[in-house]
Amino acid sequence: MVPLGNYYREIFMCSQENCDKPIHSKGLCQNHYRQAQRRERGLKPRGPAPDPSKPRSRHGEARANDGTGYRINEIGGTCRNGHVLTDDLVYYPLTGGLKCKICRANSQARRLGKEEPNAVKVWNKNKTHCAKGHEYDSVKSDGTRVCSECRAAANKAWRLRSLYDITVEQFDQMLEAQDSSCLICHRSFDDYPPVVDHDHATGAVRALLCTNCNTGLGQFMDEPELLRAGADYLESFSETTTE
Repeated sequence: MVPLGNYYREIFMCSQENCDKPIHSKGLCQNHYRQAQRRERGLKPRGPAPDPSKPRSRHGEARANDGTGYRINEIGGTCRNGHVLTDDLVYYPLTGGLKCKICRANSQARRLGKEEPNAVKVWNKNKTHCAKGHEYDSVKSDGTRVCSECRAAANKAWRLRSLYDITVEQFDQMLEAQDSSCLICHRSFDDYPPVVDHDHATGAVRALLCTNCNTGLGQFMDEPELLRAGADYLESFSETTTE
């Protein structure tokens, strides 16, 4: 550093002794200014800088052997609880490094108040079947694997609840009470899928109909007079043709 005269040092350099850093504020460099601010606020001064020659943490590269010849937190080594780390018993978090699956399972069990399993079950990403035993045969847009049967059941439950405010159990009870057939034309629902018929004015659910009957009621705007007039119309023409 080029030596400076006392005048220029007082103007441009930190006022602390043996500090040659430029002034940041109030005659102090940035480090000494922040230390003064912490003292004014009653905060404890920060400790000294870490010694690079010493281990930084128990998770870092500098961790010593655990006494069995294994390196800590390395494939083939052990975790801090002594579990041997293999490819099947480690996972790689987004923050980097690797972690022990057994320790994670024990931590989750303690958080839920359960007994520690000290073992690892099959992770969801490695499963081939859902909880009900159905094989994963489709993938959603976000990459989630699902089985078509469970997804269809969930969609059905959501549709019944959001549109008609009934549950799947209530739908099945109505289906059994109607002997799995339309309440108007009595055609079996094996050939014609059931549709929930409801009052558009009040929202009350009335019965299960086939698609044709439900659509017909809607086309006649749920008006009994129009339906009777339509029946009279058909009967009048049928009598004319027979004569």
